[in-house]
Amino acid sequence: MNKMEQFRQEIQNYSFSEIDEKDFSKTPDWWQKEGLLSSVLGGFSLPGATRRETISRDFFEQVGSLYDYIINYCNEMHMDEVDLYKKAAIPRSTFSKIRSMRNNDYNPSKYPTIVCLALAMKLGKDDAQVFVNLAGYHLSNSNKPDIVVMYCIENGIFSVERVNDYLEDYVGKRMLISA
Repeated sequence: MNKMEQFRQEIQNYSFSEIDEKDFSKTPDWWQKEGLLSSVLGGFSLPGATRRETISRDFFEQVGSLYDYIINYCNEMHMDEVDLYKKAAIPRSTFSKIRSMRNNDYNPSKYPTIVCLALAMKLGKDDAQVFVNLAGYHLSNSNKPDIVVMYCIENGIFSVERVNDYLEDYVGKRMLISA
């Protein structure tokens, strides 16, 4: 049995635990390292940081923005922003819009931008859901693309191209990057 056949069999009965919006305040595992969380919550501010008024959870109220999450991740993982957006296969112009969100009304799309970033950061299932929620979206068991993405995350499949292949096979279209 090849990987696509195995995928089709496993995805038929797959479901994931959706994050309840009331339980949205989980901090990412990588953020819990000593010193980082306290420096962020203690008033450390990053360039381009904004507050998302729509999210009222303590952690995200204090962290502020999607860009804060991304930049803190890059700092913690000793990764350059350029490497991240290249790995995510998103254009530099899109990442620049995310970086300057407080100066514009840009809202990145769930597919491909937010999902590609979550894959590039190799976030676990809970962290990925929190990241997607921070961007103003939700991962749902009633959405076929979301099911595929969470299946891939839970199975350690973080290649944007490979996840795109699974999306094409199960949903019928490539949703992350063009062929």
